Amino acid sequence: MKQCIRVAIVILPMAFTIIACNRTNLQSSAKPQIVTSNLILDVKSKTGVVLPTSCTLILSTNYSRLDSDTWLFEIDGGSPAQFPVQLDLQPPSGGRDSAKVMERLGGISIGIPKARYYGVWQVPNAQCHATLITTSNSDYLMLERLY
Repeated sequence: MKQCIRVAIVILPMAFTIIACNRTNLQSSAKPQIVTSNLILDVKSKTGVVLPTSCTLILSTNYSRLDSDTWLFEIDGGSPAQFPVQLDLQPPSGGRDSAKVMERLGGISIGIPKARYYGVWQVPNAQCHATLITTSNSDYLMLERLY
């Protein structure tokens, strides 16, 4: 009986250490950066989306286990991105939930969304998803490319 208790005590601190380590790494990698022309060309070739040069990259990840790439951008409301398909206005009820997901992924604060748009399209060998959240002064764009 005493031997079982010792094993449980050793396993629990290790699990908490791993969780804390992953959380720290995710937040430290989310430093907003001005996009370069190379990144704009890369996103356009992979998704078909033309980003304005004034946007900021918040997060870029590659999930090899899920065969997907994800980008999160903050875009000045005066210079919108151009999409290969029309994004559809979504019901207001899901806007806050989408904003919370983006906030957690990017370690940012979006505030209260005014509108949420969503679209899906095909590119060679992949499917792209776009979620666009508009606020009073900025837009937040999450692009996902699924292989």
